[in-house]
Parts: sequence; structure tokens; C-alpha cells
Amino acid sequence: SSLSYIANCHYNLGDYDKAIEINKQAIEIVGKIGGKKHSDYVSLLSNIAICNHRLGKYNKAIEINKQAIEIIEQVLEKGHPDYGVLLNNIASCYSDLGDYSNAIEIHNLAIAIKEQTIGEEHPDYATSLNNLAICYYELGDFNKAIELNNQAIKIRGQAFGKEHPYYATSL
Repeated sequence: SSLSYIANCHYNLGDYDKAIEINKQAIEIVGKIGGKKHSDYVSLLSNIAICNHRLGKYNKAIEINKQAIEIIEQVLEKGHPDYGVLLNNIASCYSDLGDYSNAIEIHNLAIAIKEQTIGEEHPDYATSLNNLAICYYELGDFNKAIELNNQAIKIRGQAFGKEHPYYATSL
């Protein structure tokens, strides 16, 4: 966990290559001790994927997130909240690659999982709606983007209040 904290510090400093290097050291240790099916192993994979995403290595990030998803499918279940988070991360990579069809499909899967696990009033559900809205915006389907953002605004307004930055993001 100490290595993970140090990696997070490097991430927050914007030194993503160093964060990847340290997360790889940590994942090696966790793999030896708890095996690949350990929840920390999945978290570290996710951290490495996020760093690759930040570096613009979207395909690498997708590949790593898919490895983490395979582990979750074996150990937990598709309905687990972390599964939805990983799907959201993959969808964001596809979106950044300009592959909005795949992004929309995967965002919808993540939204369905979040609906079942955390409910439609949860702020994370609103974030997923917002991410999906961005895809529709990029495709020029502004009515769909507005519809999804209005749903996110309502949820965030109730969860955080109308003076919160998350509410402003949806606006």
C-alpha cells in the first residue's frame, strides 16, 4: 500500500510514467502474495490503465482495463460497482479515440450496472449520464445530449445542491 500511495503522489504531480513504474512494482508484490484475484491487484491494474489514459495511450488503457474486468468477472460478478467503473473507463478511452459507437455501447452497460447497484439518484450515476451525453454531443445529437445532461443536473442538484461545481459541470 505504501507503493500505491507513492504512485498516487506521482500521478497527482502529473508524472504518469513514474506512477506506472511504481504501480507495476506494487502489482508484482500483490501478485506474489495474494495472486491476480486479489482486489488490490485489480485496483493497481486500474491505476496503471488510468495513467496510460492520461498519457494518451488509449488502446493500452483499454487492454489493461479489460484484464481487470476479466478478474472481476472471475472473482466477483458483473453487477459489482467496480465493474461499472472499469466499463466507464474503457468507454472514456473509446470516446477519446473518437469511437463514439463503442463508447456509447459501453457507457450504457456501465449505466445499467450503476442503476442496479447504486441507484438512479446517486451522483456516480449522474457522472455516467454526463459521460454518455458527451458522446452524443460529439456525434451532433444535441437533443439526446441535453436530455441526458438534464437528468444529471437533477441528480446532482439533489445530491450536492445548486451551488456545487458538479452541478455546474452538468450545466
